[in-house]
Amino acid sequence: MSGRGESAKPTTPATIEKRDGRRVSFDRSRIESAVARAQAAVGEEDPSLAKEIAELVEYSLARRHAAAVHEGTPGIEEIQDLVERALIELGRAAVAKAYILYRDRRARARTLEPTQRERERAGSVSVADADGVERWDRARVAQALVSEAGLGRERAEEIAQRVEARVVASGLRRLTDTLVRELTIAELIAAGHAEAVRKQEPVSLSRREFERHLNGAFDTGAPVDRALGAAFFGRWARQEVLGERFLARHVEGSLHLVGEESIYGFSELAVPAEVLLPAAAGAKAPFQLLDEVAGLLPSLSRGVVLEGAASVFASLARARSGDATSPLFSWLLAARATARAAGRRIDLANLGRRSPAVFCRLAEELLRLDDTEGADLFTPRLYADLEELDGAAQHSPEIEPTLERLLERRLLIPTFGGEAEEVVGEVCRRRAQETGAIAVGGVVALDFARLARRVGPWREESALSSLSDLLMEALGGLATLAEWQRGHVPQRVGGVRVRARYTVAPVGLAEGLAILADGEVRPAQGARLLGVCAEAVRRFGMEHGVDTCMVTGGVEAAALRFAELGLADGGGSQPLLFERDGGEAVVDRGLSAGYGGALLEQGPAALAELLSTIRAGVLLEPHEQSACVDLNFLRAFSDERRRLRRQSAVGQDQPSSAAHDAALPFDVESSAPESLS
Repeated sequence: MSGRGESAKPTTPATIEKRDGRRVSFDRSRIESAVARAQAAVGEEDPSLAKEIAELVEYSLARRHAAAVHEGTPGIEEIQDLVERALIELGRAAVAKAYILYRDRRARARTLEPTQRERERAGSVSVADADGVERWDRARVAQALVSEAGLGRERAEEIAQRVEARVVASGLRRLTDTLVRELTIAELIAAGHAEAVRKQEPVSLSRREFERHLNGAFDTGAPVDRALGAAFFGRWARQEVLGERFLARHVEGSLHLVGEESIYGFSELAVPAEVLLPAAAGAKAPFQLLDEVAGLLPSLSRGVVLEGAASVFASLARARSGDATSPLFSWLLAARATARAAGRRIDLANLGRRSPAVFCRLAEELLRLDDTEGADLFTPRLYADLEELDGAAQHSPEIEPTLERLLERRLLIPTFGGEAEEVVGEVCRRRAQETGAIAVGGVVALDFARLARRVGPWREESALSSLSDLLMEALGGLATLAEWQRGHVPQRVGGVRVRARYTVAPVGLAEGLAILADGEVRPAQGARLLGVCAEAVRRFGMEHGVDTCMVTGGVEAAALRFAELGLADGGGSQPLLFERDGGEAVVDRGLSAGYGGALLEQGPAALAELLSTIRAGVLLEPHEQSACVDLNFLRAFSDERRRLRRQSAVGQDQPSSAAHDAALPFDVESSAPESLS
């Protein structure tokens, strides 16, 4: 026994009392574990600290128990208070703060811990999903938050508790997995987990969007599953691939990624015939070529433009069958059937410069196909510039009525270009000395009418500045898309190696120019804006490491969407834009999608001035609703455009303005043909 003056060693309490009243054995290792977690939270490495704190707490409990400071069995709260005090007294303020925060989180989580009655009510709730109906299980929510949202186990369980509390409070006995997901997202937002919310947010379509895509599939005859699948993939692409800045511009209606549902591949492919059929010879060569083209179509969302196939068609063009179907007619018929079966287009370009006889025969058979078989969305179109058309007319003057009828039916698409660049499809351009196949990886449409409405009339410099900002956003999105495609999309189409190109398409040019000049479309002003746009696309694309150019075609969906958004956000108050035919009519047809509609009514000279600062383009878009042009119009346009570009080459009467160029945040080259080429 100890003497009277000798103090006895304090004895640690054998048990402690938990919050629910249960008594359990005292376990010092649990204190060590809690302190170690607090250390890890602040990045502190001191393996001896946790053990030291646990010993101090144990000693303090023993002394308090021996001195009867604490009557009865110690509780959890008392032990945690002692841990905090020990950390502070030892100068470990950061660890103490982390421990306090952890303790607070646990306290808040306990307030959500359901009672026995609430647990029974939760157990009676069922959740229906695509696989059937199962009983509510909070653990499944927590596991999903860990695996899908990237939360830690402890935080995931806390959020799951909150979701369960909402479920119990709702009084519902049957939920859908969609409702559970929405409740989970609400709790994640309340807890400030923005990144976790993004990962949990479903890819969905509104009822209106769903019905629009469904009706579109019925109208075009496209497979419904493909149309709806493309719509869902497009929504995912905007959210996950293009980034928040581009998405914000898309939502407001300033930009629109055309065909975003097909970013996992290419849209249009321009391929020379010799790439597909190097040794073209014999009567079977054209149909062998068609077989090769058919093999490419499934990998594309828009279609194939077959270039320079005159030598392949030569044998068909020479053969005449009298009243029977000619071989060339049979080829066109087979091409249309192949395109219709694939739901993609097969068009032709660069056919007639060296082979006007083949061009004439093809034009005749193309018109006969449309006359005898009827209009069809998949009838091949022929892209041709004035040099090809003039060559055909000189070879066979009687072909002119045929060409003009094809122009009227939008089966002959007139283009303009030069030595630097030429049109090889609706959204594809080929540069000088460029060989091989070119694939379009993405097209971004920008709403020029919206831009003009925002800056207002007579503010061209503001329009140029806003245009450069918008182009930077568009090209930034295309650069992000190009990088994603390089990592996910094979740089071959059906075995053909391709060069990926990305394009920007101004939409609503006619409406925007009318707003900027307060009712008058001015060719010189349009030339300045188009010249700046084309040069900026080229230069900014180079800075982003992306091969870019400017086009106008293939943006009908964007033109419709921009018109609808413009009317909804107050565009209907713009009389020049909406009241000529009524707001609803504009929404039905969309904004103007090409160059031609802007100044066709003013004649070829005005149109030539408008297009004097850009390298190449489509004069009359396939889907454009403006008046048709004839060969005399095209000749006058070409002569005037050539004259203006010749003048600009020697510094006379340049359509572009140095004063406007000086206001831009980048250096714009002269609009002379040499600098643009």
